[in-house]
Amino acid sequence: MESSLLKLISADLSSNDKRRHEEAIGAIYWVADIFVFGGEVKDLHESTPYLEEITKTDINQDLIEKLKELLRNHISSNPNASISPAISTLAKFFDKNDIPLFTENLNKALLEILEANGKLHQTIIALNNLEEITPEDGSLSILDTEKNIELAREYLKQHGKAYPW
Repeated sequence: MESSLLKLISADLSSNDKRRHEEAIGAIYWVADIFVFGGEVKDLHESTPYLEEITKTDINQDLIEKLKELLRNHISSNPNASISPAISTLAKFFDKNDIPLFTENLNKALLEILEANGKLHQTIIALNNLEEITPEDGSLSILDTEKNIELAREYLKQHGKAYPW
C-alpha cells in the first residue's frame, strides 16, 4: 500500500503550483536527511512540510526509491522550472545512478549561461554604442563574463534595480 506521504508528494509534484513543488521537495529533503544521515523524525522542526505524514510513515528503502524516482521525473519533465532544489535534494541520496541526470543538467545549465552571456554582452555593446555604458578600461569582450556582469549590475543600479549577488 502506498503511503499518504508518497501520494501527497506525488500529487504536489504533478501540480502546476510552484509552492506545492517546493513543499514536496522540502519534505523529500527531510526524509532523505533522516534516511541517509540517521536523523530522527522527532528532531524535525514543526514547520517541516508534511510533518504529520512524515511522522506516520515508515521510512524504508522502498519509499526512498519511490521518492528518488519522483525527483528524477520532476527534474526531467520540468526543464524550464526552477529545479535547483530538486537537484540538491536528489543529491542528498548519494546515488551514483544519478550521474547521467546531473551531467545532462550540467550541460543544459552551461548552455543557458553561455547563451545568456552572449545576450548580456551584445546588450552592453548596444548600450555602449549609445554611450550609456562605458567600461573603465574601454574594452568589451564576451570573454569577460564577470566584468560584463558587473557593468550590467552597476548600470541597472543607477536605474533603480539592484541585485543581491
